Amino acid sequence: MSELSEKILKSKSENSNPQMVRLKMLKKIISNFTPSELSLSGEEIREPKKPVVVENEPDQTEVTPPELSAT
Repeated sequence: MSELSEKILKSKSENSNPQMVRLKMLKKIISNFTPSELSLSGEEIREPKKPVVVENEPDQTEVTPPELSAT
């Protein structure tokens, strides 16, 4: 866990934009999960691991994507 903490601290020092830091941390955390680890929650997950791409998104301040705002 200390290795992940070091990566988080490193990314914080390299990036002054808190939202980009948050996106990079989430991307790194999500990419660490494999389908077999996710299935430990009790649900069967058979989809392959998909890459999470956030680099090309424009800077937004707490804007909910349209597909999520309906819930």
